[in-house]
Amino acid sequence: MIRYGRLKMVNAGSLVALSAAALLVAIALPRKPLAPPVTVAEPMNPVAEPLPETSLLGLWEGVKKQVVPVKSDKKDYSIVYAEKRGLRNNNPGNIRHGSPWQGMADVQKDQSFITFRSPEYGIRAMARVLGNYQKIHGLNTVRGVIGRWAPPVENDTDSYVNAVARSLNVSPDQTINVQAHMLPLIKSIVHHENGLQPYSDALIKDGIALA
Repeated sequence: MIRYGRLKMVNAGSLVALSAAALLVAIALPRKPLAPPVTVAEPMNPVAEPLPETSLLGLWEGVKKQVVPVKSDKKDYSIVYAEKRGLRNNNPGNIRHGSPWQGMADVQKDQSFITFRSPEYGIRAMARVLGNYQKIHGLNTVRGVIGRWAPPVENDTDSYVNAVARSLNVSPDQTINVQAHMLPLIKSIVHHENGLQPYSDALIKDGIALA
């Protein structure tokens, strides 16, 4: 052992003995069990993984879907409402075959009524016909418009007229601007023709805009 002033240098054997003692003390002390490692399963395709509903962006996406159920929801009305002929054909106005129309489906399975590629094109055709009723034929009342749309030879035209007039909040013989009433007029006709009106205002407006 060598002394240098107050510092005492220990030899190698002493250091080994001290280390062994410290190790024994460490082993003897109780230890808290280690928490198991957290594993996160990675999605097979992260790009296609939906946004978590608890994230702010996910919540906003959910709100948008509820408030604005536009055609971007990819709902295929022709399948969802297949039991309704007009909706199955994407032809909610039940327009019959005649002149060719923009947006007609390549395959026409219905021999009486046109099948369109999407409901927007069926609504476009409705807007074109109704607009021409006023522009070309001078029809500007619900009775005049519906009397031509659904003639009494095959329809209960009076009931049809009254139902549409009520939905527009006008009398059957009150003068109206067909173009200005196009949205509620189409909604009412779609409902009467099919027993329900499933389309959003945004989708109907898209169809009208194509006319």
